[in-house]
Amino acid sequence: MKLKSFFFKIFQLGIEEETDAEQQRKVYLTNSLSIYLSLICLFLVINDFFFAVNTLAGYRRLIIALLLPLVPFINKAGHYKAAKSLFIIGPGFFIVGMPIILQDFFPGQLLWFHYATAIFAGLPLLIFHYKLERKLMLIFSAFYFILTIFIDKLLISFNPNKIELVNYMDSFTDYKLPPILFSLFLCVIIYRFNKINIRYEEKLSASNRALTLTNEELLSQSEQLHQLNQDLERLVKERSDIIQMKNKKIIEYANLNAHKVRGPLARILGLINISKYEHDEEELKNIIGLIDLSAYELNDIILNISEILSEEDSR
Repeated sequence: MKLKSFFFKIFQLGIEEETDAEQQRKVYLTNSLSIYLSLICLFLVINDFFFAVNTLAGYRRLIIALLLPLVPFINKAGHYKAAKSLFIIGPGFFIVGMPIILQDFFPGQLLWFHYATAIFAGLPLLIFHYKLERKLMLIFSAFYFILTIFIDKLLISFNPNKIELVNYMDSFTDYKLPPILFSLFLCVIIYRFNKINIRYEEKLSASNRALTLTNEELLSQSEQLHQLNQDLERLVKERSDIIQMKNKKIIEYANLNAHKVRGPLARILGLINISKYEHDEEELKNIIGLIDLSAYELNDIILNISEILSEEDSR
């Protein structure tokens, strides 16, 4: 698990959140292919040095094995074009170019050179960004495709004395046509694959934008509801405080004015009780007058309390 996690971290080097989905996919693919090819070359180096005893080929593959692990770290530095160019140029040169220059090959490998260049013609379409790095993609792909067609000329120019190469050049349909068709087929398949991926990524990106917009709207509405709830709670609290304050003041007014009401009321009750036992008309008139005065006094007190309560309600 630790080894798997280590390789996954290496494959993720250079993948940034701000880059688009296609660039992330291309960077991941370039990193993974470079590491896998480097490991394959290491196994071949062991075979070349200890079993096949082909030290020249071993040194070439060792250079590739040491060169390719630099690709993820170049991607990490943000130099995506440089990393991909190194991945395309480095192995292509040491796998195809160096054996031809050093004449370190045998006639049985001639068909391999054609297929190797045919594969490298398709790799740029696989790892370069379809929009941002299209020029480099087309340049490298066209270069290796042309090399697939004319590699026999290159072989003759570096090896003019090898009669096998001259005989090889005469058999176009047997040796040259299949790699050329394979290269065309590979390029078309990868191109179609890129187009389909881009189409799906655009749809996915549009869906993500719509979801993001919807999410932002929902968040905005949620914030508005939260604010409304807070305002409502504040209003309820304010009104509750006002009601409690008014109730408290009403109780205070009731306590303060109770003795004022009690005085006139007690006099009225007392005068009414006296009038029951009084038979003198003159005294009864006086008692009624006193009751009337006490009643007016009681009425004034009640009106005063009502005015105070009305003022409190209007606040």
